[in-house]
Amino acid sequence: MGLKAEVMPRVVRDVTFHRLKDVPYCEVSSKTNMNCDEPFLCLTRLLTGDPEIVFVTFQYPPMPMPELTREQLAAFEEEIAKANATPLPDDDDDL
Repeated sequence: MGLKAEVMPRVVRDVTFHRLKDVPYCEVSSKTNMNCDEPFLCLTRLLTGDPEIVFVTFQYPPMPMPELTREQLAAFEEEIAKANATPLPDDDDDL
């Protein structure tokens, strides 16, 4: 697995070990999410012996927004105002 595939200019040494050992190789970048699932997919295919396995993306349904009454909203705003007005304790003796 080659890491930091997004770095430019790329300095790649001769990557031949995987060919000598007949091991799969892929470039990945966790920063840009490039090919992050490829090593897991390759391993899954090797372990199951099924080269046709594919990962599917699950789309979660959107979360419904809660319906708040004016009274609930006013209570939340009051609670936030009290929290903002409360000074933090100055006792950091346990540090």
